[in-house]
Amino acid sequence: MTPGDDGGTGYELIRPGLEQLRTLYDWKAAESRRERFTCRPVKPLGPFDEYAAKLSSWLREPMNLLFALVASGSPEPLGEVKGFDWNERNHSLEFGYYLPPGNRGKGYGRILARLFVERVFGDGEAGVNKLYATTSAENAPSIRTLEGLGFRLDGRNREHYWMDGERYDQCVYSLLVSEWLASGDERRGP
Repeated sequence: MTPGDDGGTGYELIRPGLEQLRTLYDWKAAESRRERFTCRPVKPLGPFDEYAAKLSSWLREPMNLLFALVASGSPEPLGEVKGFDWNERNHSLEFGYYLPPGNRGKGYGRILARLFVERVFGDGEAGVNKLYATTSAENAPSIRTLEGLGFRLDGRNREHYWMDGERYDQCVYSLLVSEWLASGDERRGP
């Protein structure tokens, strides 16, 4: 599968232009529960120009990746996925994805994650051996997405998320390129 090829899903990952970046920014600005999507400190968003400048600087780093999921032929983003924390020594890359509330529960998460995995593992020059993602133990849709693509639970960081006065475990999932290749088409469908 080549970058941009939708694998028959009718969707593709694109590098967002300024119009799409505005949409991604607007999603973050409107998300009342931003802190629930990461265990990292959540900083104020700031104005769009500042957001775009910081993102542009961040994307200059090797293996910091940002893509938007779009229906083939449409410029309108449906979700976003980021690759980050590239470990050159271990050939591992963390990734995370986000769907705005109106696009949840429609299967976009699985399509988005699958296309990202195919893109990263399909780029032999990048040399990524392992992709990993973390999620709160309470985030059943994300867990289903990861497990449905063949990600395995590596472990749990106990009480790693503190939100709304509650504590939740963080689940760490990973997938090796050898596992992805061995899975053939069974996990690659839409």
